[in-house]
Amino acid sequence: TLTRSVDLDGTMVCALAGYRATATDLTNDALSHAQTQLRQRVGRTVEKGRLTRDDAAAAFDRLTLTTGLDAAAARADFVIEAAVEKLDVKREVFARLDAAVPEHTILTTNSSTIVSSQLAGATTRPPSAAPSTITIAAWAAARPPSVAGAITGSGSRWHPGGDPHA
Repeated sequence: TLTRSVDLDGTMVCALAGYRATATDLTNDALSHAQTQLRQRVGRTVEKGRLTRDDAAAAFDRLTLTTGLDAAAARADFVIEAAVEKLDVKREVFARLDAAVPEHTILTTNSSTIVSSQLAGATTRPPSAAPSTITIAAWAAARPPSVAGAITGSGSRWHPGGDPHA
């Protein structure tokens, strides 16, 4: 997974579900700040007994933070874009990702205000540009089997010919 640090929740969901996950941002300072916040939130989840300390540590071991978007994208199977809510910025990010990711990679957006069809035209793979609505509640609940299902099924209703009830 790739994401801006403003959406480390989606990245953490993937890491908790057992996937190697990478979050990207523009600066190391932004990543450091985001990691501090994420460690605090995960720590509170552990304190409440919703997640074991070992599971949290294993998830952080699978989590990578970097400013190297293109290098991270080149290894990604599933991308959650979470740039600022500006269409031109998101389209630029999608075009850059489209050029960097492998052909099989699914591109998603975590936008709450921009529909994925407005972003799909920025890529050569419109059928795989889909919305992703992973939130803090998903990982705070710490139920990796259902989380894994949410990750793999998040875009199916937006794919042409996909099941609208999936």
